[in-house]
Amino acid sequence: MAAEAATIPLLTPYKLGKFNLSHRVVLAPLTRQRSYGNVPQPHAILYYSQRTSKGGLLIAEATGVSDTAQGYPDTPGIWTKEQVEAWKPIVDAVHAKGGVFFCQIWHVGRVSNQGFQPNGQAPISSSDRPLTPQIRANGIDVADFTPPRRLRIEEIPQIVNDFRLAARNAIEAGTEARYLHSTGKNRKESLKMAAEAATIPLLTPYKLGKFNLSHRVVLAPLTRQRSYGNVPQPHAILYYSQRTTKGGLLIAEATGVSDTAQGYPDTPGIWTKEQVESWKPIVDAVHAKGGVFFCQIWHVGRVSNQGFQPNGQAPLSASDKLLTPQSNGFNVADVTPPRRLRIEEIPQIVNDFRLAARNAIEAEK
Repeated sequence: MAAEAATIPLLTPYKLGKFNLSHRVVLAPLTRQRSYGNVPQPHAILYYSQRTSKGGLLIAEATGVSDTAQGYPDTPGIWTKEQVEAWKPIVDAVHAKGGVFFCQIWHVGRVSNQGFQPNGQAPISSSDRPLTPQIRANGIDVADFTPPRRLRIEEIPQIVNDFRLAARNAIEAGTEARYLHSTGKNRKESLKMAAEAATIPLLTPYKLGKFNLSHRVVLAPLTRQRSYGNVPQPHAILYYSQRTTKGGLLIAEATGVSDTAQGYPDTPGIWTKEQVESWKPIVDAVHAKGGVFFCQIWHVGRVSNQGFQPNGQAPLSASDKLLTPQSNGFNVADVTPPRRLRIEEIPQIVNDFRLAARNAIEAEK
């Protein structure tokens, strides 16, 4: 958790590796599910360019490295020539406005089912242990997963090569960096932000701002949905400590800044004293093994429904435009029409983030 998180203004410059950013506001990697046939669509040009500022950083939505990497409908890929060509005008639009664009390349692992896999095969993973069905974001429907097939040792180089080729394709598409995100809730999950992703070994040191990391393998921020009552649980101490290495970076699961920030069941928060105290032994366990821990604080905005909101109110958003219900191929996640924030309410949301950042610092003590 960054020591100066609550005191450094968001709009001051920041040097991220070789990138000189003009401010610290970053477009998060969002799974948009609008890339039909796994090919980015022309409307994404407008989506990303609207969110670009000069010297600002954008991280692309989750982008599959192969046809076995899929676990959600209509997510983009970057393993074919057609996909690469479709990404080019999107990247060009970001560059035209002076933005920096990272491509998030991923493999979902066992977070999938046969409906997303080539020839209806089982999802591949580092484990053959099936995932428990999970309640979707609407708090009602259940997402089911097909029991995975454990990769054989001789198959692992192919997956590594899929990431290598995807990184090279991202270079071909014009992105500045490749952000590796491998999911599946396995201990070997990794991501990386490095401009030479296809050529620099993962286990070499990297300086990230003031942090001297011993390697480039980072625990991705994963929405685990195991924090009952929005309070981190003791079992998270083991979860994070098991994934800690000396000098390694871990990014916490999405952590709500207030009671209006929620949109998924059992995600942690950091707006109450109880939540802060629950985070402390987790952070201590990471530090005890020499790890660096960042707290990912968030507000889901309109990606929510009344069931997650205090007093059953409508979700808050910068827009009153309703989201289209989303499906995993089986179940549909419904969202409540949001209420657009009034101008005078915006400072409260800003303050929620400020207090959450201070609480994150407190959790580090």
